[in-house]
Amino acid sequence: METEIIESQPFKNLQELYDNVDNLKPWPDIKKLRESTDYVYNGSEINIQKLYLEKFDRQEQPRTLLCHDMKGGYLQDRFIDGSKSYESYLFYHWSVIDTFVYFSHYFITIPPYGWINAAHNHGVKILGTVITEREGIWDLILISQEDVRKFADALIVVAKFYKFDGWLLNIENVIKNEQINNLIYFVKYLTDNIHEAIKDSEIIWYDSVTNEGTLNWQNELNNKNIDFFLNCDGIYLNYNWNKSKLENSYALAKNHNRNVHDIYVGLDVWGRGCPGGGGFNSTYVIIMFHI
Repeated sequence: METEIIESQPFKNLQELYDNVDNLKPWPDIKKLRESTDYVYNGSEINIQKLYLEKFDRQEQPRTLLCHDMKGGYLQDRFIDGSKSYESYLFYHWSVIDTFVYFSHYFITIPPYGWINAAHNHGVKILGTVITEREGIWDLILISQEDVRKFADALIVVAKFYKFDGWLLNIENVIKNEQINNLIYFVKYLTDNIHEAIKDSEIIWYDSVTNEGTLNWQNELNNKNIDFFLNCDGIYLNYNWNKSKLENSYALAKNHNRNVHDIYVGLDVWGRGCPGGGGFNSTYVIIMFHI
């Protein structure tokens, strides 16, 4: 008898999500998020000969988010029981990140089984991705607040069923101006309700569409994207920022009594307009943060 091959799969459209949300296929032994200490150490002290390293309050330190975008996702990592491939991407440095995002260009990206277990074994949160890159789909979701709640509730059910910790929201298409209020309502409703359903869950907004409905990456926190930021757990800024944009973001977050560590500053490993050019010169960005 052949063993059934179970794969992690995304939902490619809205109807596919609604057709399956009440009949999701179970995976074996998904690990719960391991509790982490409430303190961290300063990594620069490790090379200093100290008997005891100084402890810092984890909540007061900057957080690191890794967005894993590998050839569209769902490669050999999609198999629940693993594969015989020895060339798959591996990530070893779990101790230096706080949140891991599994990213693909499918509509609803569910993190594969192996990534969820690996992240949770190391006390790292893992998020799926909601992404749209063409107009039309949000017209169906943002018709009414009832439709908004239906979509958000489905996302919560999926995350809770597969025991991952929330969503990165990445809308890369124009939204009709009359739908913006419902989009903000969606972000708030999803954030508030996933917090009730899943302990320590997170909703992160990607800096793309504005509160005017235009697709216009701001590369900073400003008045065009702050409505989304104030209604979720954090914003992931696009990577074409500069020092003045970081200063603007810091000041605006402070003015709204938000933790500046809820602002994630994008660093693109391929460069593409990122300060320092990415690649092996990515440390240039770290230097900028300490200027």
